[in-house]
Amino acid sequence: QDATTGKITTTGGTSLNNVASAGDYKDVANASKGVNAGDLNNAVVDATNAATSKGFALQAADGAKVQ
Repeated sequence: QDATTGKITTTGGTSLNNVASAGDYKDVANASKGVNAGDLNNAVVDATNAATSKGFALQAADGAKVQ
């Protein structure tokens, strides 16, 4: 971290391979476990499906709705 700007610069890193799944991400007992890319992808897909299947609308003060 740069002491003047506070900017953190990364120049690469180490890839983690063969990381085991944290298990069911919906299970509170697994909340402190790290996740692998598959776990994260499953959570994103589930959240996306939940948001798109239910719809989303905003309602203005005049009662008009926008979906």
